[in-house]
Amino acid sequence: SVLEVPSEYATIQSAIDDAIDGDTVLVAPGTYTGQGASAIINTLGKAITIQSSGSPEETILDGENSRRVVLHSGAENVVTVINGFTITRGFTENSYGGGFASISSSTSPTITDCIITGNTSNSRGGGLYFASSNSPTITNCTISNNTTNSEFSNGGGGMYFENFCDVIISNCTITGNTSG
Repeated sequence: SVLEVPSEYATIQSAIDDAIDGDTVLVAPGTYTGQGASAIINTLGKAITIQSSGSPEETILDGENSRRVVLHSGAENVVTVINGFTITRGFTENSYGGGFASISSSTSPTITDCIITGNTSNSRGGGLYFASSNSPTITNCTISNNTTNSEFSNGGGGMYFENFCDVIISNCTITGNTSG
């Protein structure tokens, strides 16, 4: 099934909540801010595609410098796809990954055609953070101007991978990220 935001669902998260494995959450151009403190969207371990119907420049997930943008916390795999968004102004105070965070050892989502910019973590992974992930794939993305305010010099302004994370990065531009 295709679940359309905002014509059928008011928020991306409400569409994800109703989606089942194999579904596509199709998001129209616009700026989406979400609610709550933890993340704009949590993929809930589902094997779904979350895709913009416009370009990344037109379809923006904005954490408003008060929440993470995307959280993968379950059994996401390569058929869990985030495609065609600008991921910006995500923020984590005492956690990892301002823009994206995969915090389960069984995650390996696919992130493609995204602009990940202007995200901040006070710990690790301003733009993206993956821990113990099987093999996440990041393709055709721009990862720029993300920051960590970590006291550690290895905080990973753009990206941080740890605990045997076997990430695949291809055709990406990574520039202007800062750490520590």
